[in-house]
Amino acid sequence: MEHIVCHAADYGLLPGDCRETTLALRKFLDNVRKNSRVTLEFTPGTYHFYPDYAYEKLLCISNHDEDTLKRIIFDLSETKGFHLIGNGAEFLFHTDCIPFYAHKAENLTLEGFSVDYVRPSYSEAEVLEVTPKTTVLRIDCELYPYEVRHGRLVFLGENFEHELTAWLEFDQKRCAPVHNILDMNFNGSRGEHFTWYEETGPNTVAVHIKDEKSFLPQSRPGNRLVLRHHPRSHPGFYVTQCEHVTLLNVQCHHATGIAFMAQRSRHLTLSHFNVCRSNKRPRIFTAAADATHFVYCGGKITIQESLFENQLDDAVNIHGIYARIKKVLQPGCFVAELVHPMQKGVCFAEIGEMLRCVDHQTMLETGQATIKSYSMLNRDYFYMELQEPVDGLIEGNSIENISWVPNVEISRCTFRNNRARGLLLTSAGNVLVEGNLFQVPGAAILMEGDASNWFESGTTQNIVISDNTFDNCSYVPDWGYAPIQATPRYQKTVPNRFYHQFLMLDGNRFLCFDDRLLHLENVGRVCFTHNKVQKTTAFPSRKGRPVFNKNCGELVQL
Repeated sequence: MEHIVCHAADYGLLPGDCRETTLALRKFLDNVRKNSRVTLEFTPGTYHFYPDYAYEKLLCISNHDEDTLKRIIFDLSETKGFHLIGNGAEFLFHTDCIPFYAHKAENLTLEGFSVDYVRPSYSEAEVLEVTPKTTVLRIDCELYPYEVRHGRLVFLGENFEHELTAWLEFDQKRCAPVHNILDMNFNGSRGEHFTWYEETGPNTVAVHIKDEKSFLPQSRPGNRLVLRHHPRSHPGFYVTQCEHVTLLNVQCHHATGIAFMAQRSRHLTLSHFNVCRSNKRPRIFTAAADATHFVYCGGKITIQESLFENQLDDAVNIHGIYARIKKVLQPGCFVAELVHPMQKGVCFAEIGEMLRCVDHQTMLETGQATIKSYSMLNRDYFYMELQEPVDGLIEGNSIENISWVPNVEISRCTFRNNRARGLLLTSAGNVLVEGNLFQVPGAAILMEGDASNWFESGTTQNIVISDNTFDNCSYVPDWGYAPIQATPRYQKTVPNRFYHQFLMLDGNRFLCFDDRLLHLENVGRVCFTHNKVQKTTAFPSRKGRPVFNKNCGELVQL
């Protein structure tokens, strides 16, 4: 079939700040969507995209806050062989919108451009003074417009007004989260700090705590705060039910949610995909949540030669979803619930896929069956009928879809200076983590799985971690027990049965400020071979032994 090459300038897509650029893009995509093998090539320059004339769709996006109508700029749904070449172009977006969305696309390639927002969804401040009850901030009101209203601090965007809800402090020298830091949450429903605000001068705001609590003793003048006041609402790149998607030489400097989000998609490649700070806009933060997130994906996930830094959550999270059996109607027929608020409305299964039933106390499999019938009742509940009888189909137990299990290869990447952890790996496929550098404040690698909190499945079968460098990881206790952590959440154990099966760590280098290396629970076999450990004085040491081992099987150390 003929390969069609289109130059963006010929379709009114020109560098500059023009609201009609989005409309010109929309007309182009509508005209070529049904064609195969279309290349859209941009000339270098800065392009602005506003949400005014964008596509609008109701989307239920896993691990995001809102299930509402979303404005979409590049809607690449149902394209086949579409290739976007940016030639170094800078794409600037205006909140709120999803920059790139693809549904049921095949052989999609995006390369050679950067993504940023004119007004990011979060703001920044510098700590000027700090006492137990008062912190004084400097906020650049031109970069981060704000108002103090009746003792409340409200931030203004192009299409939003949101009150400050939380902040996280970054060390001014390391440009990374402060040692032993905690998220500070304000005036919410979790029993957080109750505060009031006063404007004490130009660009200066004093924050006062009015209950018995205090500001953190780790806080220091000169440090920078990421001020959180916007929902985790719009991923930068969102792909669903797609196959063979590649991002190549793409820089994502900000997203109002997760930078790259994939659901029920196969064969995904991120190469030189950098979620990184911008030289033009030197903010301390990048994405508002994870750098990448994969929910019920399949085929192979490849992440190589990429940089993930300063995002406000984990670098990579790969998992499925545990749904809870709510009501058994008759043998093999039941209603199940999507429990976590960030999973509401997400497609759980299709007819013909395989289901695993899981005991809610041991988190171990009780049986498998083929899905005969599946229908969403609403965003909370779905109805399901199975072809075969299955043990453990009782109210309160959990189920997961095991037809979506990716193999994973993550190689030659750098993970640094973000909130929380590095890689969250809960895939039952073959997983290889090789030749990477980890400089993260929490666990560098976490294998979890739970049906009580995030409801993220599932078990792992074969994880190989080799030739990586773990550089002073796990210096914030809230985000990890050790550089390598396996902690599925379970209530009971079964002799000789384990949630995670095999973990190999071979030829890695650990730079550690204390003795902690591995924290392992409920793993069948662990091989820790040919690894080198070097002590540092980067941070004060924490209590702990090199290998914490609870309810595990065989441990081989060389």
